[in-house]
Amino acid sequence: MGKVVVVCIVSILFLSANFVLAVDTTPPNWVGDTAYTHQFWDFETDADPSPATVDENPFGAPTADIIGGIWTESVPHGIDYGTTDSNGWILDNVDDGLDAFIPNESHPTLTEEIWVQAHVFSNDLNGAWRLYFEANGQQYYPAEETTIIDVFADGAMVAYTALFEISPQPENETGVMRITTLDEASGRVAVVDDLNIYTHCVPEPATIALLGLGLVGLFTRKK
Repeated sequence: MGKVVVVCIVSILFLSANFVLAVDTTPPNWVGDTAYTHQFWDFETDADPSPATVDENPFGAPTADIIGGIWTESVPHGIDYGTTDSNGWILDNVDDGLDAFIPNESHPTLTEEIWVQAHVFSNDLNGAWRLYFEANGQQYYPAEETTIIDVFADGAMVAYTALFEISPQPENETGVMRITTLDEASGRVAVVDDLNIYTHCVPEPATIALLGLGLVGLFTRKK
C-alpha cells in the first residue's frame, strides 16, 4: 500500500509567493486512446449520488457519492460554468468527502493512467485532505501532483491536480477524497466546487519491450 498523501494548504505558501488560479488546467490529450473516459462534476444540484455533468464514459455511468457533506448554492470564489451561482459541497468534519466511481474495462496487460483535478475552497490555512484511488483490491496514490492557489481575505481556492497509475487496468476504480483536519466546531471548512477525471490505458513496460523485439525481428527478416 502506498503512503497516504496529504495535501496541505500552509500559510507559509500564502505569504511567500503569489499564485494565479487557472480556471481549468489543461487536461491530458488522451481523447481516442484505449479505454479513454472523461467525467466532470460541477455539482449544480444536491443529487446524491451525483451524476456526472459531462459523461464521456462508454463503459457505464460514473457517479459521485457524497460522504457527510452539505450542498451549497454559493461556493466562495467558486468557478462559474455559465450558471448564475457556483454550487458545491461543504465538507466540515474529519472523514467527510466524496467517492467518485468510474466504470472501466479490465485488461491484464494494460496500465491505466488517471488525471484528476478538483477545485476546493477552504478557510483553513492548515486544512488538509487526502486523495487516492481504490482498484484491484488495493489503494493507489498520486504518481505526480500539483496545487495552484489563489488567496482571498476569507480563505483560498485551490486547484489540485494529480496523476495516478493503476496496473493492471481494472474493471472499475473509485476516487476517494477525505477531509483529514477540518471540523465544524472550529468554523474551518472546505467546499468542493468541481471534480474532473480523465482516464486512458497504456501498454505495460513488458508489453512494450515485446512489441519492440517483434519489430526488430521483422526488420531483421526483411534485411
